[in-house]
Amino acid sequence: MTIGSPQFSIQSLDALDSQNLQAELKNCKEELFNLRFQKATGQLETHGRIKAVRRDIARIKTVLTERRLKIRTSPQAVVKKDETKDKKDSAKKAATEKTTDKKATDKKIIDKKTTDKKSAVKKDSAKKVEAKKVVKKKDAAKKE
Repeated sequence: MTIGSPQFSIQSLDALDSQNLQAELKNCKEELFNLRFQKATGQLETHGRIKAVRRDIARIKTVLTERRLKIRTSPQAVVKKDETKDKKDSAKKAATEKTTDKKATDKKIIDKKTTDKKSAVKKDSAKKVEAKKVVKKKDAAKKE
């Protein structure tokens, strides 16, 4: 079980917009201040609550930072994504088709280059074999 308030789970924080998160952060900081004040005066009964509030503050700050860095999307951004999903899907399909066509063309070019290289290697090896035969004949003629 996680430490903190159940109302501040990551799923519930994702549902809130940034303004509400800022307000909740302010409330949690005030609560933490009051808890520390109670602890200093000896009036605090539940010491575990300080740890829970600190974790809640950390969760809220994490969600805000992730949204700022665009790691996590805000609720409004999710709605906008759904509206533009069809446009993106059609654009993605078109890009995929172009990529597939280009890949096929590139593969043909690569296959042709590979074939050309193989034939060049065969020609080179044939020339080397012939050159060796010529050298052997010359060596044999010199020895005689």
